[in-house]
Amino acid sequence: MKAAFTSCLDVLDDDVQKVWNHVAAQNPDVLLLLGDSIYMDFGLPGFSDHPLGRPQKWDLPKFAKEMHGRYKAQSQVPSFRNLVGSVGRVGAIWDDHDFGWNGASGKGIGWNVMPSEKKSIARGLHMQFREWLRTRPLPPDYPGQPEMESLLSGPDVGIEEVFDIDAVRFVMLDGRYYREEAVVEIDPIDGQPERRPESTSLLGDSQRNWLAEKINEWSGIIVLCSGSTITGRSDAWEQYLDLSWLKQQRFQRTVILSGDIHTIASKKHKSLHGLWEFTASGAARPGFGGDSGNFGILNVTGDGIEVQLFDEDGLDKTKSVQL
Repeated sequence: MKAAFTSCLDVLDDDVQKVWNHVAAQNPDVLLLLGDSIYMDFGLPGFSDHPLGRPQKWDLPKFAKEMHGRYKAQSQVPSFRNLVGSVGRVGAIWDDHDFGWNGASGKGIGWNVMPSEKKSIARGLHMQFREWLRTRPLPPDYPGQPEMESLLSGPDVGIEEVFDIDAVRFVMLDGRYYREEAVVEIDPIDGQPERRPESTSLLGDSQRNWLAEKINEWSGIIVLCSGSTITGRSDAWEQYLDLSWLKQQRFQRTVILSGDIHTIASKKHKSLHGLWEFTASGAARPGFGGDSGNFGILNVTGDGIEVQLFDEDGLDKTKSVQL
């Protein structure tokens, strides 16, 4: 079984997205989209047609219209349609730019916290996109925008899910709906702001409990799919109390796939009992601060996996991991 994984695709700045032709050439059985499947905002004011933070100012009808339009535009990219229609299963989660805007959180108090109405709209439109991704045969037309009343009356839950293929369990995590705005305190010694990772949550209590259950009941290979990386960025797991929780778990035959950072990377986390993380981000996000052509292939080979990471110039590196 072979799974392709990647993240960060911006139809506004790349409506060709040749990366999907390269992915299709690998003949994957599964496609995993690890967040930022559309970009509600990206780039600096004055240098971009959709600058950071702009969706925060939109009213609800405009927010819904713009988000639905971006999903529809992504669905019409020929290379993307061809790939989606050729795989047996598509898994999709979101990150900040397709949840709402750069750095958006679903909980807490602060500038980046999504209002409940926009959260409901984002969830409803993401679920519509996910349903389109999985309909076979792939519909020729993308569905119309749902009525606002329908979007606002949707369930107040995240988009996490799990699906199994043969002996592999794919756990698709929601790193935005339950994420709390970081608590920042002033250091009494140097007077500088200090983030308190132990005080804020990435997954939320209910999702952590759900994740533990899905891990403990499965004896096969587990692939954890996360929009955020474990370390290295301001919105990584290490900035939240969830990393401490993760360190306490005893994962068996598990790897982590992540996105967000517009590059490809692999890392073995000693603090997580040697758990491997593979990152593929920047599928089609060209221009300032972006990249294009990046994806990964995870090939399950008996009791192990082989992961290939590709950039726009071709094969970058291969890792074989026994699980």
